This record gives sequence, structure tokens and C-alpha cells, in this order.
Amino acid sequence: MKATMRPEKLAFVLVPVLIFSGLNAFAQSEEPPAPGVLESFLCSYVDGKDRGDLDAATDFYKKQAAKAGVKTPQAYLWTKVKGTSDAQVIWHSLHASLAAFGAQLDAEAASAEMTAVTERFESVVNCTPLLGEVMPVHRRGEMDPAANRFIVSYACRTMGVPNPTDFADLNRHIAGVLGGMGDASPLATIAVSPITSDPTGPNAVYFNLFENVSGWAAFEQQLAGSESGQMLIRHFTSMLNCATNMWASEQVIAAE
Repeated sequence: MKATMRPEKLAFVLVPVLIFSGLNAFAQSEEPPAPGVLESFLCSYVDGKDRGDLDAATDFYKKQAAKAGVKTPQAYLWTKVKGTSDAQVIWHSLHASLAAFGAQLDAEAASAEMTAVTERFESVVNCTPLLGEVMPVHRRGEMDPAANRFIVSYACRTMGVPNPTDFADLNRHIAGVLGGMGDASPLATIAVSPITSDPTGPNAVYFNLFENVSGWAAFEQQLAGSESGQMLIRHFTSMLNCATNMWASEQVIAAE
């Protein structure tokens, strides 16, 4: 999916997806990995179109990319379960770095075959393209990138002027508390720093990844019922005012 799709009204949600290579590197080293890049499209279906049409457009995208010799980045589709987001679905493409993102878009722009892909997607969905840097804050165990997951996203505005030191302290606090929760913690917690934004949009994004809804419910109960969890909640809400949404995630393009 290309970033030239026509925009709709920007929903107050920039929701990321997991960069598994980054999480694996984080698990094997005390040094955090370099930020990955998440290209997101917040979308609503064109009247008369539905998921079947989007699946057909995705298949066309993969065929055209193969014909053009353009690699397709790993991609996920999120479908809204609960929340106030204007988006019905969100498409996420994962890039290893800003340089990789730039090379991908340049290759697509230079290909006549990929121009047809943009037109096909635009006939199915109206989307707002967004971009952000992603970093893992917490992870638990090994993860299958092809498995369906339940996602809870927090798109936030800071209380006052954002301070990088404050975010570093908050992320350490999150990692410490969740790391002590064992199997009740999320599979992963990810922080996103928006690259594209507007004056009223989120300037900080977090999301938690769970096996299913029951996993999320158990986590929420244990977090709210512990002293350390209550302290983390107070720390988080003292810094950030967030919109919360829930999504069902599935992989639509595997990593090449």
C-alpha cells in the first residue's frame, strides 16, 4: 500500500504494529535496537466495499510487486473491536529504518505497476497515511509473527511540554513493572514516536499486544490490584491523556 492514498478526517489514533526483528534483538541484548519505522493507514471502506474487496486489492498488490521486482514490506491489518476511532481498519507496513522506508517508497514511485496498486486500493478504502518510529519497551517470550493478536492502543497527548527524560523514566517504569508480572504481562509493549502529526493529534503512542481478550482482562485486573501497578497507572496518567482503542490484528503480508 502506498502513501499517496487520499486522506480522510484524521482519527485521534496512531496505532502501531510490532517490529518482531527489533523485539528479538531487544531480548538478546541489553542495548536497545535502533528504532524501526511504522507506516500506517487509518482507513474506512468506500460505500459498497468490504473486507473481501480489500483482500482482493492486497492480492493484486502482491502480484504487481512481484511483476515489478519490488519487495513488499511485512504488513498487518487491524480491525476495530472497541473504541472511538473513526477508522474501521488500519493497515501497517513495517520498515527496518527510515532509509529502508525511503528506498521502498522510491521503488514503488518508479514503477508503473505499483501506480495501478494505488488506484486499486483507493477504489476500496479512504485512508490517512501516518508515519512513526517504534521501540520495544517490554516483551515476554517468543512470538509468532503470523499469529492473530488482540491489541490495546493508547494515543496520547502529553500534559505540558514533552520531555525526553520524562519518557525515558516512564518507559523504564513500565518495563520494570511489567517484567515483574510474569505470564500476566502483555506479550509486548511498544512505544511509538510520531514522525507525521498535527497540532491536535497524539505526540506519544503506546500499545500492548496480547494473545487474546482474556489475556488483556487478566493483565488489567492484576495491574490494578497491585501496589506497583497502581503506582505505574498514576505515573502514566500524570504525564499523558490518552484515547484507548482495541483491535484484532492479523498478518496480511509475511516478511520476505
